[in-house]
Amino acid sequence: MTSKYISTLEKYGLNEDITGLKYTCFKPGETMLKEEMPILNLYIVIKGKAKVCASSANGKDLTLSYYVSEGIIGDIELMTNSRVASSSVIAITNFECIAIPYDENLKVLKNNLAFLNHLSQGLAIKLLRSSKDYVSSSLHSAEERLCSYIFENSNDGRFDEKLIDVSNLTGMSYRHLSRLLKKLCNENILVRKNGYYSVVNFEKLYNKSVKS
Repeated sequence: MTSKYISTLEKYGLNEDITGLKYTCFKPGETMLKEEMPILNLYIVIKGKAKVCASSANGKDLTLSYYVSEGIIGDIELMTNSRVASSSVIAITNFECIAIPYDENLKVLKNNLAFLNHLSQGLAIKLLRSSKDYVSSSLHSAEERLCSYIFENSNDGRFDEKLIDVSNLTGMSYRHLSRLLKKLCNENILVRKNGYYSVVNFEKLYNKSVKS
């Protein structure tokens, strides 16, 4: 671990008592955690963006939130003593993390007061964000939700997710999604290319999105 990563660990109150650390980088579109699958590591985010999704009873997915450049992944599972992931985490950009193996560090983590204080603060922030996201999904239009989704999930201006997945994640029908994408193209916000959409006006896209 380089000095850069050691300083990141120190920010969370962690030191040489933690063993088995490793640097990991997930590529855009790569799944780092799969809902209901065993979770082996706690991840401290160094840099990047990932979306967090959960499945509903009808098999459809819903985007819950985003991690941008910082935070802990696996904190809920750690505090609830769960060994399976409560949601799926998928990288949007290159997503750099420090992986901390659960098995060999569980006791040390649970007895580290500085780390637990930081963890509690992070969980409180996630709870507030979750409440705001619920309000947003209830009160904002489909177009606002779609623009927010594209704004968050485009990588260097390229948006190439499967549209059937986008319709599920944004809570609208595939037909309605297609109409909105065509509208955004007509407004010169997006340009449809071979197999993906290119964002050509981020300012207009942001102005149409849900504001936090």
